[in-house]
Amino acid sequence: MHYAREIRRGAWVNAVGLVAKAALPLSYLVLTRLFGSELFGQYLLAFFIANLFGSALGTGFMNAVTIFAAPAAGDGDEAGLLDVTASALRASLGLGLGFAVLAWFVAGPFCAAIYPELHGLRTGLILLSFGMVPEMLTRVAVGLGKAHLQMRWDPLLLGLAGPTLQVLLGLGAWDMDLGLSGLFWSMFLSQTLVGVGSLMLLGRFLPLRALWSAGLSRRSGQAGLLSFGLVQSANMGVTRYASRVDVMMLGAMGMPAWQLGWYATAAMITSEIRQLRIIFAAIATPLVARAKQAGEMYALGTTLARLSRASTLLAFPTVMLAIVVLGSVLTLFDPHYTHAPFLLVLLVTPTLSCAYGLSGNFLVATGHNRMNLMNATITAVLNTGLNALLIPSHGLLGAAAATATAQAVQVALENTELWKLERVRLPVSGLLRPLVLFAPPFVLLVQTHSSDSMAGRALIATAALLLALVAHAASGLFKRQPTGGLS
Repeated sequence: MHYAREIRRGAWVNAVGLVAKAALPLSYLVLTRLFGSELFGQYLLAFFIANLFGSALGTGFMNAVTIFAAPAAGDGDEAGLLDVTASALRASLGLGLGFAVLAWFVAGPFCAAIYPELHGLRTGLILLSFGMVPEMLTRVAVGLGKAHLQMRWDPLLLGLAGPTLQVLLGLGAWDMDLGLSGLFWSMFLSQTLVGVGSLMLLGRFLPLRALWSAGLSRRSGQAGLLSFGLVQSANMGVTRYASRVDVMMLGAMGMPAWQLGWYATAAMITSEIRQLRIIFAAIATPLVARAKQAGEMYALGTTLARLSRASTLLAFPTVMLAIVVLGSVLTLFDPHYTHAPFLLVLLVTPTLSCAYGLSGNFLVATGHNRMNLMNATITAVLNTGLNALLIPSHGLLGAAAATATAQAVQVALENTELWKLERVRLPVSGLLRPLVLFAPPFVLLVQTHSSDSMAGRALIATAALLLALVAHAASGLFKRQPTGGLS
C-alpha cells in the first residue's frame, strides 16, 4: 500500500489548517479583553468541566468513524459508510443529550458544593452541556471526512468557524452588557450553528435521507463501533481531565478569579501547540488502520519516526514564539497577565506531546484504545495527586509542574506499549538532534523574562527566532533518509 502522497497532502492541508485553528487562541485573547480576566476565568472553568464530561460520553466517536469508515471509504462501499455513520450518530447524540439533561438537574448542587463562590457557573454548565449535542454531530461529520482522507474540515469547522462565531456573538453580548451569561450563550449558539452547518458536510458523502433512515433502523449497527467509541470517549474524557485538572483544582482551592483566568488562558494557548502533532496524527490514523487491516505493520516504525521528527521540528519554533506571547503580548490584553515561571513550565507538556505523543495515536489506530484508556487513567490519578500536593505550597507553578510530570509518564507508557504490542518503536535518538540544535535559541529566548524593557525583550526574541530558523535548516543537512514506511 503506497500512501506517501496522501501523507504529504494531508500533512500540508493540516498545516494550512493550523492558520485557521489559530482563531481559537486569538478568540481567548479577544474575549478576555472584552469581558475581563475574572469573568473569562469562570467561563473557561465551566468550559473545561462541560467539555470533560462531553468528551467522556461521545467525542470518541469521531475517531471511531474515521477508523471504521476508512476501509469502506477506500472501497467505495456506501452501505458500509451509512452503517458506520448512522451507528456513530445514534450513539453520540443520544449520550450527549442524556448528559445535557443530567446537567440540568445536578449542575446546581455540584457548583454549590465545589465552587460556592462562583455564582454564574451553574448556568454556564447547563448551556455548555447542551451545546455538546450539536458538537457531537460536527465531530461525526469531521470524522467521516477524515475517513475519506479529507483533512480540511477539522480546522475549518472545529478550528475556524466555532471560535469566529463565538467572537462575533461575544461582541454582541458585550455590547448589550450581558456579562458572564452572555459569554456562555455565545458559545452555545456558535456550537449550534456549526452543528447545523455540518449537515452539509454529511450530505457531501452520504444521502441525508438514507442516513436518517439508517439511524432509525433497529437493524443497523456496526460490530465493534459502539464499544470502540465508548472506550475512546472514556479515554478522551480521562485525558481531558488529566490535562485540565490543574484548572479545576485551582478553582476548587479558592484561587482568585483573575489568577484562575490567567492560568487557564495560558494553559489553553499552550495546549494548542499540540495541534502540530495533530497535523500528522490526523492523516496517519486512517492510513495506519488500513495498514493494520492489510497486515503491513513492518512499515509503521519508519513512519512513526518520520512523523515524530517532523512534529518535533515544527514544535520548537512554535514554543519559542509562545514564550514571547506569554511573556509580553498577554499583558496587552489584561494588565494582570505578566511573566511568571509557571508560563515556561506550561510549555513542557505540549513539547513532550509533539515529540513523543504520536505513539498514542498509533496505539488507537491499531486497535489498542483500551491501553490508551489505562494510560490516561494512570496519568489522571497521578496528576490529581501531584496537584493536590503542589498547589497549596507552590500555587500556579505547582499546578504547571504537576501536569508536565504526568505528561512525561504518559508518553513513556505509550511508547513502551506500542513496542510491546506491535513491535513498533520510536527511536528516541532520532529526536535528540533537533532538541540539541534548538537548545541555544531556547535558552536565549527564556532571557526575555529577565529583560525589563519591551524593546529588550523584542530584540532577544527576534535573535532567538532567527537562530531557531537556522537550527531548523541545519537539522535537514544531517537528515538520514529512512527506508520503508507507508510510501
